[in-house]
Amino acid sequence: MRSWQRSSERILDGTKYAASFGLGCLTGVGLSNEEAGLIPTEEWKRKTLGEKWYPSETYDAAIGQGFVSVTPLQMVSMVSAVANGGTLYKPMLVKEIWDSDDRMVKVFKPEIIRKIPIKEENLKIIRRGLWAVVHGDRGTGRKSRIEGLDVAGKTGTAQVA
Repeated sequence: MRSWQRSSERILDGTKYAASFGLGCLTGVGLSNEEAGLIPTEEWKRKTLGEKWYPSETYDAAIGQGFVSVTPLQMVSMVSAVANGGTLYKPMLVKEIWDSDDRMVKVFKPEIIRKIPIKEENLKIIRRGLWAVVHGDRGTGRKSRIEGLDVAGKTGTAQVA
């Protein structure tokens, strides 16, 4: 087996990790027309398009290109899970509801979807990379630095077909 084939298979296994981070899945936020997005697989392409999967498509998917489609809310959920140590929460758009008499009617509590099966050392590497996006000398988000605030970032370019 060629080395690129082995690499391709390992990257394709990453679709399981993508799903564990909530990518390509409904978030459960309760929006009526929420889209699940897509983390493509060989099986998906064969069933949907009736076409063979090419190794180059694995590499495209690994960097979020090609057939990959995720929502902004999925990206926020994923980054939040990285920041908090690997717990994926159901997104909340409302924390509390108050009535016109200034009484609290309802409180929404955080709901855990799952604990992501990822080693802490790997989370640290990802966090360091996200931090370097803003604070690194060559970080693509370095212009967003805010004096006195220690933040991380994720930049990217949308692929237009």
